[in-house]
Amino acid sequence: MALRLSRILSPCLSSSSSWMGHQTAGLSTSSRCFTPRFYDDAREAVADVGDGSRLLVGGFGLCGIPEHLISGLLATGVKDLTVVSNDCGVDDFGLGLLLRQGQVKRILSSYIGENKECVRQYLEGELEVELTPQGSLAERIRAGGAGIPAFFTSTAYGTLVHEGGSPIK
Repeated sequence: MALRLSRILSPCLSSSSSWMGHQTAGLSTSSRCFTPRFYDDAREAVADVGDGSRLLVGGFGLCGIPEHLISGLLATGVKDLTVVSNDCGVDDFGLGLLLRQGQVKRILSSYIGENKECVRQYLEGELEVELTPQGSLAERIRAGGAGIPAFFTSTAYGTLVHEGGSPIK
């Protein structure tokens, strides 16, 4: 019954199968479910990103980042963004541009060392920073995408985080 209801609510579920006697459904991004949209400019592509949005920004360092979409966000002036990314870019490129304009309120990242503006804002209490080890960050993203609300990692065992404290400022 739950599978049938899910199928009605989400046309992107693929055909069901059985695993260990349980009904399962897979997700599909086939053309019948997802039709790509193409935009003439970056500002048009990010027009629906509003104040207070949470963004997952891809790339590693400065490679593979969505620089044109970041430029579009700069043009819209959207603010109070929460950004999840491997790093914060550098002062004058990538996410550093959004930071410099004061558009980012919080960043979840595994590294902020190359961005002096990010460090300055953090130390002055203008920016919330949550540092997470790279593997744990990747797992948080994967688990969240799979609908898993929590998972265990021994990464912080015996540290301030384990004792109930948090290094988020």
